[in-house]
Amino acid sequence: MGLTAVIAAIGLATATASAADAPSAAQLLSRYPAGAIPDTPSVHSAIDSLAARDDGEALSLLDSLRRHEAGRVSEHAAEAAGLVSSRALAQLRSHAAVQAPTERQIRARVASYPPRASTVPTSELRVVAYADLVTRNVQWPDQTLGGLTPHESAAMVDRAEALELDDRSAAALPLLVDAAMSGDARATHGLMARGIDPDRLALGLSSPFATTRDLPALHLAPVVQTSDPAAVTVLLSRAEHGTSIPRLAAIENLGVLLRAGSLDATWQERARDTLVRASTDLRPVVRRTAENALASTP
Repeated sequence: MGLTAVIAAIGLATATASAADAPSAAQLLSRYPAGAIPDTPSVHSAIDSLAARDDGEALSLLDSLRRHEAGRVSEHAAEAAGLVSSRALAQLRSHAAVQAPTERQIRARVASYPPRASTVPTSELRVVAYADLVTRNVQWPDQTLGGLTPHESAAMVDRAEALELDDRSAAALPLLVDAAMSGDARATHGLMARGIDPDRLALGLSSPFATTRDLPALHLAPVVQTSDPAAVTVLLSRAEHGTSIPRLAAIENLGVLLRAGSLDATWQERARDTLVRASTDLRPVVRRTAENALASTP
């Protein structure tokens, strides 16, 4: 379903009430040549009328005003176009939303992995299976994600949203993932609107096993803010047995969750016990990281 179909659909509820407004708004604005529309109350009222509409003509007119006019007229048109686009995006994402993988699907995907996966903790395999399932059929443009600057992330999200509005949601997904893994809040919201859990996805992509599934690697180990038992189990496992960088990141992440107070009593105890054991590790960097994580917790 493309933008034209979506905005036509979501505009049905208000079509009768505002049917007379859009033509009059368009007629008023058409009186002036492009680039010469005056900054008057009637012009701003016309822009407001267009902003209340959900049709392609209104969005096209607003985009033309944004590009060809100046000052407050251009700014107002840009805001109005953003409102129309955001409503269309929300509807498009609800149609594109993936259904969360079921327990049966997760188990089946884990069971399909090659024999060497038997040496990988089950918790790791499960988050990789999740990432595998929610990004299936995605064409990844790069083998590394999450290394964008804030400016690059914002530009990436703009490109992704343009693709979504052009009915190319599959092409938009890897761009949203890259920006979200770089810390962009708008991209994270976009993934959630599509039914994707960004924390589980980040854990799956950051697993050393993920690259064997043709999934891209993360530029940096993620810090997740979830109390979901499946995610915390992954962190506990990595903090105990993970390789160097994933292990240190998991230890720091457990400290973050303990400071936030987001874990219940049982998981708090397990996280604290894991950090205590890590604080006695023979490797100085592991020991210091765990000591720092414990020192900053209540």
